[in-house]
Amino acid sequence: MKRLTLTKQQQRYVLLGFIGVSCLIAIAGILMGIYAYLHPVRYIRSESNMLEVKKSFLANGEVDEDVFQIPRGAQVVIDRRGETDSQITYDGHRLTIPNENLVPSRKDCVEIESVYPRKLVNLRTSRQGKLSDVVAAKGEKLKVVSVLPSDLDPATGEISWFEVEKDGKNYWLAGTNLETTYENAVKDYSSNMMFNPVYDEVYGGGHSYDAYVQQTDLKGKTKVSWNGNPLRDDIQGIHITLENLIAHKDELIKLKNETGLNALVIALKGTNGKLAYSSEVPGGKKDENGKEIIPKFFNNPNSALDQSLISKEELKKLIQELKNAGFYIIGRLETFKDSAYAFDHPNLAISDLYGNPAYYSEDYWVSPYSREAWEYNGWLAKEAAEMGVNEVQFDFCRFPDGMTVDETLGLVDLHNNYSESKAAAIQGFLFYIQEELDPYHVYTASDIYGGPVIDLYDYDIGHFVPAMAAASDIVCPMIYLDTFDTSAYGFTDAATQSREILNAFTQNAEEEVNTVANPAAMRLWLQGYNDTTPERIAQEIQGIMDAGQSGYLLWTDRGDMATLDYLKEGIIESKPQNH
Repeated sequence: MKRLTLTKQQQRYVLLGFIGVSCLIAIAGILMGIYAYLHPVRYIRSESNMLEVKKSFLANGEVDEDVFQIPRGAQVVIDRRGETDSQITYDGHRLTIPNENLVPSRKDCVEIESVYPRKLVNLRTSRQGKLSDVVAAKGEKLKVVSVLPSDLDPATGEISWFEVEKDGKNYWLAGTNLETTYENAVKDYSSNMMFNPVYDEVYGGGHSYDAYVQQTDLKGKTKVSWNGNPLRDDIQGIHITLENLIAHKDELIKLKNETGLNALVIALKGTNGKLAYSSEVPGGKKDENGKEIIPKFFNNPNSALDQSLISKEELKKLIQELKNAGFYIIGRLETFKDSAYAFDHPNLAISDLYGNPAYYSEDYWVSPYSREAWEYNGWLAKEAAEMGVNEVQFDFCRFPDGMTVDETLGLVDLHNNYSESKAAAIQGFLFYIQEELDPYHVYTASDIYGGPVIDLYDYDIGHFVPAMAAASDIVCPMIYLDTFDTSAYGFTDAATQSREILNAFTQNAEEEVNTVANPAAMRLWLQGYNDTTPERIAQEIQGIMDAGQSGYLLWTDRGDMATLDYLKEGIIESKPQNH
């Protein structure tokens, strides 16, 4: 190969070119360094989620001012530095910020010495870890030990986790229910809320206010819409067992294409606590080194798994196939109505005076006060998220009905270790589930009896609508006309006035949900069984739409194709024209 040889003059040109490029790079570096010195990058430091900044201006010859909110942790560039204040440009506006609120790194953004819970909370042993038996009361002062920069969201200024100290030991708490002042932690958010104090006559005066207001958090977490899994208001779905889903997958896809249906509520954990797939949660899981990945929850895992129909891997593939076909997928768990778990752990069950699981409301129940039961259902929810569901829905997320008399007579043990109200326990569980599912960008939905919506109390099962709306991403009131007292809204016939009834109920439910500071979205359950006709389904859906809602869920029990085919014309008739 011939070797290329440069003349001395060419070598000189190359050298000069190299020197010239090097000089330009050096000059650019110097200029960038000067610019960085004059206009350094800083981050917003604030005690609250948002730093409030005011900007004065003249309007009609008078001084007025705009108020801007900049999230804690937001990155900004200094336009002009001063001794005490500096100017930045934020959202197109030149603003003056105190230098104490401008720090060189995100780890310096948090200036919080103490936090105060808005309700009773269990402290965690580690970040996103196990719930300990140690609790902090509403308004209790907890010293902040640390905040990881990764736990600060610069888009909202919110902090997802705090390391705190109590009694000389360090624990972790999610930022969901925390305030930075005692006054904000105990603030009464119930001014727009109504409740019926009917249980004051059973449990004593003041019981209802304490149960529904004092013990709950009516502010809740700021609701989000996840990228890649947006919170939708057009979900129109049906409930189906996994058995029927496997058998009729192609028919369901065809049904979707013919109607306005776009979602499936799949029964993952149902009657008696039986799991429909080969979950890893009951028996736990360890890695190759023997380290625990999932705790073991059952002494006899087969008692929850002996009716499973499909492997976890196969179910994950099925869910993805259905999502590819255009379905929004909701995984449904029957939460505390769980005889399998109750008999495996009778010490955690709602029990009689002899310590045996007690039979109420057609089954045996694990106590909703049990934190172990919270964690079991939390792991199932995370497993559902890993399999690809958009949302996890909690049914029977309550105490059993028909228990009040036995409770007042002392004939039943609920294992209420923290002296909580039922409403506070159910809300606490839902907040816990939100904390567990947030990293997966999957939503938490809770089913609510229709009665508490109408009567404004929790039916002694923990279903207090505002408390559940503050702790869920979606609430799903159940309005089944075969059990509905038509006189509640002044109607006389559910068959002929179904549209009017659903309109009234939807408005009623929406009003209650929106009494809390950060309300959940709402999606109603409709009756699709017994004497339901296609004509009535169409009328009920139209009633919901008359009230401004477009989403609903249809309960047909098992989701048999014969029932769905029969009701199909009603769904088509009520299909919104813009969908």
